[in-house]
Amino acid sequence: EGMADYLAYTEACLRLEQSRAIYMIKRDVPLSYVYTDILSQCVREGFVSSGIVALEEIEPLLEQLQRIHNQRFENYFAKRKPVYTVFDIASMERFAQTGRQTDHFFAFRAYTPQERVRILTHLRGHAAENPYFNVYFFKPEYEAPQMEIALFEGMGTLMAKPNTNYNLMGEHTETIITQESFCACYKNYYMQDLLERQVTDKQETLDILDQLIEMAKNA
Repeated sequence: EGMADYLAYTEACLRLEQSRAIYMIKRDVPLSYVYTDILSQCVREGFVSSGIVALEEIEPLLEQLQRIHNQRFENYFAKRKPVYTVFDIASMERFAQTGRQTDHFFAFRAYTPQERVRILTHLRGHAAENPYFNVYFFKPEYEAPQMEIALFEGMGTLMAKPNTNYNLMGEHTETIITQESFCACYKNYYMQDLLERQVTDKQETLDILDQLIEMAKNA
């Protein structure tokens, strides 16, 4: 039941994200920024060790997850639509040190230090070279929003509470606001206030990502 619920959830995310401009406030690395082979291994080991799915039953489910996640991953890094992400430095440091995310699904194992280095190195490469993929960090003096928020242009603005273990049968909830005026206000705040005044510039961002990579190497 848990694996089927998660498959349905991630497929719904794909429909929301696909081929859209995205404006995201995210405390640390989203699941959609994780390589499919790394995510698959975390799912396989986590779901089996927790007893949610038997080893002999998980492979067909993993094939479905890999198909969906590949599309999500490519959608963020290969499409020609802008993607903006603002991270929180302290949360990203926790990710580099522990291998767990604010949207880490409760049945996944943590990422290994080697996996964290791969994830962060890939993120750094796109932040440096991909003109459609834009990454920033909140300035230390700015009080970041408590909710994680993402505008999927043309669909709505999604709001989620972080650190709920993404237990879809428990306290985790997400709200999507489709009202056009709300979405327009959020985008205006994002582009005209947040990106203009409250975040690091490109070189500062790359320097922080280099520090995070070294932190993961030494974890």
